[in-house]
Amino acid sequence: MKISKKAENIRVTAANADQRIDNFLMSKIKNVPKSHIHKIIRTGQTRVNGSRVKSLYKLKIDDIIRIPPYTTETKLTSLIKQEYKEQINKNICYEDDNYIIVNKPTGLSVHSGSSQGYGLIDIVRELKKSNERIDLAHRIDRSTSGLIIITKNFNALRSINKSFLNHEISKKYFLVVNGLWNYKAGIKKMKIKRKDKQQEIKTLFKKIKNTKELSFLEAELITGKTHQIRKHCYELGFPIVGDKKYFFSKNKKTIKSNRLLLHAGELKFHDNLSKKNIHIQCKLPGDFYQFMINYCLL
Repeated sequence: MKISKKAENIRVTAANADQRIDNFLMSKIKNVPKSHIHKIIRTGQTRVNGSRVKSLYKLKIDDIIRIPPYTTETKLTSLIKQEYKEQINKNICYEDDNYIIVNKPTGLSVHSGSSQGYGLIDIVRELKKSNERIDLAHRIDRSTSGLIIITKNFNALRSINKSFLNHEISKKYFLVVNGLWNYKAGIKKMKIKRKDKQQEIKTLFKKIKNTKELSFLEAELITGKTHQIRKHCYELGFPIVGDKKYFFSKNKKTIKSNRLLLHAGELKFHDNLSKKNIHIQCKLPGDFYQFMINYCLL
């Protein structure tokens, strides 16, 4: 559906201070190519405090930005059910001026554009309408449950991205795999191929408990690649219970589950903005916990 927007002036707040003008406009003018954003800056259609600026200009608090009229395509998004809002609101484990940490349920995508029509970020934005910007700091798979960091301003997003890049954030996962895990606690390395390129993945594994058929593990990401823990376990010969992508063929006996038994249960990092050490833990979800009881893994 096409929508037309009139010209408007926006005052910059602390939530967007220090952000580049082109990136700011990308967040405000949806579904247009970046070349169009650069064009309206270059031709002076967008101005800051009445003056032309370059794309690299960094916003300051109380700057007045003129956004010119534009037409864009927008998709009709599904209405977020009240029960989902209430669940996510209850699942907020931590919040301060910079961050929100949410315990995401399994089956919910973190981002928009999924088959559901909305994701965790859309629900949090709906809950926190008074915040000018709400952004995902990282992602976990739709089928994985657990802790997700969401930022409340641009400086927080930039700071946490730097912490991820420098491997300063500890993320621990808890999982159940098929088979008797026979590796000692330590870092496992493996080469994987993705997009025709060889990548090395590193995961720290530790066995907590096992039966003859299953093993309950703790895993910590050293590198952070897509599906890393799931892929790593499968390649080592121990697919995660409930994984519908990385699993053994039918001729091998495996235990089934209606959900992926992978949970991001612990986060630890130093907030360089507030100078606080943040350490958050969340319990296993009810269905995960019940599986553990049923198979004597507790």
